[in-house]
Amino acid sequence: MNYLKKIWNIIWKNKFNILILSIYTMISMKYLNTHEPWRDEAQAWLIGRDLSIFGMIKQMYYEAHPCLWSLILSPFAKLGFPYFTMNLISYLIMWFTALLILKKAPFNMFTKLVIIFSSPFMYTYSAIARNYCLIPLAITLIAINYKNRHEKPLPYVLSILMLAWTHIIMLGMVGILYLQFFWNEVITRRKTNTKSEKKKILFCLILAIVGLLLFVIPIGLGGAKNNLVHLDRKVDVFYWTSNIAYYVFGHGDLGYNIALLVLLTLFILYETIFYRKNMPILYLSILFQIYVYHYIYAISQQRTDSLIFIFMFIFWIQREKNKRSWFKRIYGGIMGIVALCLVIMYSNGIYEMMKSDYNSLFSSSHETADFINYYLEDNSIILAQNMPNTAAILPYIDDSKNLYFYGLDIDDEFSYVSWNYEYKTFYGNKIKNLVSTKFIKDKNIYLLCSGGGCNSYWEIINNGYLSFVYQSEYSPKETYIIFKVNMNRVNKFCV
Repeated sequence: MNYLKKIWNIIWKNKFNILILSIYTMISMKYLNTHEPWRDEAQAWLIGRDLSIFGMIKQMYYEAHPCLWSLILSPFAKLGFPYFTMNLISYLIMWFTALLILKKAPFNMFTKLVIIFSSPFMYTYSAIARNYCLIPLAITLIAINYKNRHEKPLPYVLSILMLAWTHIIMLGMVGILYLQFFWNEVITRRKTNTKSEKKKILFCLILAIVGLLLFVIPIGLGGAKNNLVHLDRKVDVFYWTSNIAYYVFGHGDLGYNIALLVLLTLFILYETIFYRKNMPILYLSILFQIYVYHYIYAISQQRTDSLIFIFMFIFWIQREKNKRSWFKRIYGGIMGIVALCLVIMYSNGIYEMMKSDYNSLFSSSHETADFINYYLEDNSIILAQNMPNTAAILPYIDDSKNLYFYGLDIDDEFSYVSWNYEYKTFYGNKIKNLVSTKFIKDKNIYLLCSGGGCNSYWEIINNGYLSFVYQSEYSPKETYIIFKVNMNRVNKFCV
């Protein structure tokens, strides 16, 4: 009875947190259950399934971002867990992050609710399973450990290292946090730290360097060869701000750009005047992201979402400081309300995307894989016109069918995609030559196209070389068409 009483006391003490998490679970689960993973989600699962730990680290050479997410997925993928496991893991990570914010964040309840019911928690980081879900968890852990970083440096250093292994866009924040911490410990506090503390700091420094090198070296070596990298791209501030304004307000024209810049200026002035020590974290984090958007990867929804958690971190570590003057409280309160309103507006702008995913197919990869598993013959050869889009199908394929997926882009079998190839356009005659030389002894050969990718093959389709088999339902990410190669026409061609 005492045991039950203790459990009841814990539940009663945390009743509001339990209620909030229950509501969050009921609402967000509907998006988790209806979302169809697309190619970028499949990529991490396939890498984790088909590569060793060393292979996953080596693969960063082509990925241009860390492999922590694939490392987490790897045991489940290798043991044959359902593909949905990936989305469930992403969801549970966000659920646990929400719990930490409710229990640990020094915010009022309204602020916590706005953060937890924002678009990253409800959809873009929870239902869509990608490495971005690790960003809010890592930042939350850093914020929790920030206050005691000098007394307990290892948890703080490890949480920053976790952030470094989430995505390349977070390296700016990682760099300035490490620089500030080790400068303070090695230079400022060198006379007050004991020998034992100095040994701990030295160990943490070595750990941070090794962890970063494992990330930086493979990506640095392969980044120039990654065909997703934007090379020789001119800096266009209006392009960046208009995209951010579009995600926040739902519009990206000049008026909304100005409104966004005014709000950011007021916030930065407030932070600069009253919290100068924290400003390098904010400045360098955002400036590094701008650099990434212009020279490495284009801006996108999920990458923009990370800014919410950078600002959350700044507010978090400031709220744990000593009492503030009345002016700081009033100005800070105003800016806090503005920031919360922006988060609400931002999340509202994602509503149409969430609604579309709920009501229709986000990707038709699952539907297409079901057709392939049911109708295509065992041991069939599938010529993939678009490897990245085809990768979205592969996690659903029944292994017992022994299908051979051949990437026309790389002239070889594939599962995950290595982004180091130059895209090749295959016309009808090239398909004829390939089939008549490499696959002439195979009976069942199919061509899998994505979107408008079949336009290059209409000539051989019209003359009967390819027979239409299947077309998937339209989806905004991936739509597929399957043709079967008429081997009788191939034999005539060879003669």
